[in-house]
Amino acid sequence: MSLYATNRYGVVFIVPTVFAFACLFQALFAERSEEDRSSKPFFQATRLAAIVATLAFLLVAVNINWFSRFTSSKRESIWTFRTEERELFAQTLSLIRSDVAENGTRAQPTVVLAENYWVSKPLEYLGSWEHGLRIEQLEPTLNDWSGKPGAENPGEYLRREVIERLRKGAYVCALGRSESPVRKVVLDGFPPDRVQTWSVTDKTTVTLVVYHLKPAEPNPVKRIADLRK
Repeated sequence: MSLYATNRYGVVFIVPTVFAFACLFQALFAERSEEDRSSKPFFQATRLAAIVATLAFLLVAVNINWFSRFTSSKRESIWTFRTEERELFAQTLSLIRSDVAENGTRAQPTVVLAENYWVSKPLEYLGSWEHGLRIEQLEPTLNDWSGKPGAENPGEYLRREVIERLRKGAYVCALGRSESPVRKVVLDGFPPDRVQTWSVTDKTTVTLVVYHLKPAEPNPVKRIADLRK
């Protein structure tokens, strides 16, 4: 009865399930013959028990497959109108917007480079109304991989893209796993004090990480020369 990670695959069973329960309730509420009416109290009690049992089963199934997913970790409550936690991808875009606002407006759209399909699609949806934001997928899907520059060496393609895009001012959004290839590229490609990092957590685990290069410090010699002019 538990569908936790695969509940979206059960969508195809919605219509057959509705028809099955419709037929069940139609049979329960059908008109009875004279002989059946003589045992009306018994029939009504049986019908009521069947309906209550069916509805109880449906409520238990909904609780196991939906509410328990969020309440088992004690992060959410079913008694509130809104979620206790902010959506992780919405938090990510909010962090990026705040940083862009602090550093001033840009002439070109802000590029957010997402690690893979599962990171890029939610960001694309949430940022679809913003003209100054462009979400790009770093790791092409298998169908789109052939013919890409660096397709013969995905690791080198990934390293080059991440480093070049960060140097051009892009934000890189990756999964918060320790074995993330993007994380390794960023740590190996830049000194720690050069990279600005935000971690988006669900109160227990780091789920998403955003990388962005800090603005380069001006050359002190050049700065003094400029002040003397």
